[in-house]
Amino acid sequence: MMGIRLKIVLSLLFIVGYISPVMSETKEKARDGSLLVKVIPRGAEVMIKDRVVGKAPVLINNIRPGRVWVQARLPGYRMWGKNVMVLETEKNVVTLILARSLR
Repeated sequence: MMGIRLKIVLSLLFIVGYISPVMSETKEKARDGSLLVKVIPRGAEVMIKDRVVGKAPVLINNIRPGRVWVQARLPGYRMWGKNVMVLETEKNVVTLILARSLR
């Protein structure tokens, strides 16, 4: 059972507005977006946060809104990456252009 002091503290925090009686229901859930990754040249391996997600062009669904690190690699070319802002409920598009490797 909760002690009387704890009940008083929680009541005061609720009254002041620091806590809500049901916090999980008061926050609106962000809706995921999608990201179409195009790479020149086509067929490069695409990674999101260092995890391979497919070969370009690739559409990735259900991405949480916010910044995402996208990379592409292909033998004979330099790996390239970019920070992309994913907007909720939008079909976001990014194009990465790979440079030929000097080796």
